[in-house]
Amino acid sequence: MPQDTIWTGEAAEDFYVLDSIPGSTYKHLPAHTVILSPDQQFRKTSDNYSQWAPLYTFILLAVIWVLIRLIHGKSKSYVEVGSGADEEESPGVPGNTQFLVYEGRSLNFNNQEINSILKRRLPYFNTLSGTDKDKFIFRIQKFMKQKTFKIHDDSGFKEMPMLISAAAIQFSLGMEKYLLPDFPFIHIFPNGFLGIDQTIRYLEGNVSDNSINISWKHFLNGYQYPSDGQNVGLHEKAHAYYIQKFCYKK
Repeated sequence: MPQDTIWTGEAAEDFYVLDSIPGSTYKHLPAHTVILSPDQQFRKTSDNYSQWAPLYTFILLAVIWVLIRLIHGKSKSYVEVGSGADEEESPGVPGNTQFLVYEGRSLNFNNQEINSILKRRLPYFNTLSGTDKDKFIFRIQKFMKQKTFKIHDDSGFKEMPMLISAAAIQFSLGMEKYLLPDFPFIHIFPNGFLGIDQTIRYLEGNVSDNSINISWKHFLNGYQYPSDGQNVGLHEKAHAYYIQKFCYKK
């Protein structure tokens, strides 16, 4: 091999005599200078980026996490499912302590109040006969008394627990057992919330351990648009009844 030969690869065409390299750019290079072909340069660059890919991926995920926390974070009293706090009272649905708590047994709705609210808010209720309406209201009263309702916001109103309970009664009106004793806590979030159990998820509702968790915004949407097949209140109650019946064997 001549002294002024440049090696750029293993193939024969990757050996060049310095003076024969196309273009004037390489005329000034000394002998034995290694010049990579375009394909080799691409592979080398790819290898360099690959070394840093895990770090870049971690940074990107961290930025996404921070953005999610800023938008749906604790500054607005949102609570993350599965973050590990508040385990004593309600395992699996922890969060900061800035929420309203309504003990169902102390709400003291009378039947006339419930009837008036259901007529305005729950289209299903208006389809029932008089006897079934009385049954519906009786069951709501009994259901609420066995639950603790936690509203994860700095504002709320006592109709929330009643309407959340109404979804449970709507689903179970034809059932003999309807009280869901294995789910004494019902958490109500103003909007969607984060679930970080196993993987990060944006939730409209879920069932975890002894709690039913529901986004109030999506709950209302379910009844405002009854024909779209999306009703988070009925959906999560279905999960709860299924788990209690077939998983807990009660």
